Amino acid sequence: MHSIWFKKRFIAVVLAFLRSFWVKKQSIDYEQTEIFLDGEKLKFEEEAVFLGLTIDSHLSWDSHCKNVANKISRHSGVISRVKKLLPPKSLKILYSSLVLPHLQYGLAAWGGCSNQNRKRIIATQKRITRVISKSFYSSHTEPRMKKLGMLKFDDLYKHQCLTLIHDTINKKSPSMISKLLSLGSEVSNYSLRTHKTDPLNLRKPNSKSKVGTNSFCLKGPLMWNDIPQELKSIGRSGNFKLKLKFYLLNQYTKKSECNNPRCRDKRHHNSH
Repeated sequence: MHSIWFKKRFIAVVLAFLRSFWVKKQSIDYEQTEIFLDGEKLKFEEEAVFLGLTIDSHLSWDSHCKNVANKISRHSGVISRVKKLLPPKSLKILYSSLVLPHLQYGLAAWGGCSNQNRKRIIATQKRITRVISKSFYSSHTEPRMKKLGMLKFDDLYKHQCLTLIHDTINKKSPSMISKLLSLGSEVSNYSLRTHKTDPLNLRKPNSKSKVGTNSFCLKGPLMWNDIPQELKSIGRSGNFKLKLKFYLLNQYTKKSECNNPRCRDKRHHNSH
């Protein structure tokens, strides 16, 4: 029964996506289109929840970003209400338990989107960082995230994508994902520039659509090619995740440059 229900929801989303694609090409009366599964007529859906991810008909991930933003915003209020009762270490545990799972789940798929809800997620994470560190409401968050060992949303997305690519290269991911990526050394037997620079570089796929440019298939290889060779050559997945996190955190500044004369966070300025 559950498998049939998943099939119906998944097919409904696929039909909605095809509908949005076909409307630009030609005029079709979709109200008269009838598609049946196990004797039951299926209807077009603009969005559907499948395995915890909200997939919309345009594959823009706007609806899912909105849902994530709403969830972490509610949990942010919970953490704020107990900030005076708990130390920073306990507040960070609440963040890791209530907020971080919503940010990390399926992030490699939807984290590349760019919309207003994504900005809400980043703003909420910054607000939680100030609560955990018991800082002023306009304090700089990057040096505090470095001290707490917390990755920014963009770096959480990068960490998820690079971990998935590492597992794919080391034959630890599903074959469906491995088909999306190809090493530069696998493209041709001829001497290419990718061979001279780094044999572990990934080939960048071509994409002209907005959905394609924001996808894991295009952004993943770009991020992988930018990390040092020492990280790429790590074999064990656990060691790679840990050292990758340290590598990303080391990109953060311990102190922040700020030209605002009214800023109250002077202890984190470079001039102090």
